Formats: sequence, structure tokens, C-alpha cells
Amino acid sequence: MVDRPELSSVLYRNQRREFPVIERAEGVYLYDRDGKRYLDAMAGAGVVSVGYGVLQIVDAVHRQAERAAFAYGAQFTTEGQTWLAEEVVGLAPEGITKAFFVSVGPEATEAALKIARQYFVEAGAPERHKVIGRRGSFHGNTLGALSASGRAPWQELYGALLLEIPHIEP
Repeated sequence: MVDRPELSSVLYRNQRREFPVIERAEGVYLYDRDGKRYLDAMAGAGVVSVGYGVLQIVDAVHRQAERAAFAYGAQFTTEGQTWLAEEVVGLAPEGITKAFFVSVGPEATEAALKIARQYFVEAGAPERHKVIGRRGSFHGNTLGALSASGRAPWQELYGALLLEIPHIEP
């Protein structure tokens, strides 16, 4: 196992640093192969906020994976997806009656941009297309999500590819 980018087959986001090799995770901690413990106060990019190794989640994923690990949402659904949508809608504010599932945060940002656009086109107001971001925000690394994000240093390299989205102060 190689953790030095220049010796690895992995295309790391940063080719100038070595990465700790995580061997296990438990609760809010990550442990590298040397036994060093890291407090994951951010839960990755905010996606493991329930902690690592939560047996109820591991068991639920295992049960679903035994039945159907994946079903393409544009063509199929599963009982698990239907159940989860009902749970999410039950926790949502009044008026929210549907749930839309994606795999990662940037995909959610992209979907929100597209759903908002589709709504106004279908409502007969195609001229309504502007999105406003907030400085300091982060919505992901896809081009649309990065465009909406308000962290200029992260956008510099990709400026020519990004959408023109104005940003306001928080």
C-alpha cells in the first residue's frame, strides 16, 4: 500500500503531500496504519455525521445489499427507497411531500440547480434563471456546485469552466 502520490496509481487531489493510510474508523475517530488516532470533527466532507461503525447502519446497508445493492433511479425503485422517502418526508417541514435521493452532496447541489431551472421553465417563466451564492460557502467539487460555492481560491483554477453566479456576503 503506497501513500506517496508520486508512487501511487491513485490520482490524489494534492500530488505534493503524503497521505495517512486509514485502516479503520470507529465513532468519531479514524486510525491510520501506524495506530495514530484522528478526530474526524468534520466527518469527511460532512457525510458521516452519525459516526463510523454504527451497527444499525452497517446492518441496514448489509440487508439492502443482499436484496439489491443498486437500482438506477431513472428506471427503477426499491422498497428501501420508498420507506426512506416516507421517513424523510415525515421529518420534513409541512409542505414537503417528496424526497429526491442522490449519492453525494455535489450531486444534490447540481440536482437543486436543475430542479429550480426546470420548475421555472415549466411554470412559463424561463427568464428566471439566476442563482445567487454566498461567500464562504461550499457545495461540492462538480462544476455547478463549485460555481455556487463561495470560496474564490478553490474556483481559481477552473474559472473559465464555471457558471457565472454572483455571491453575497453571509
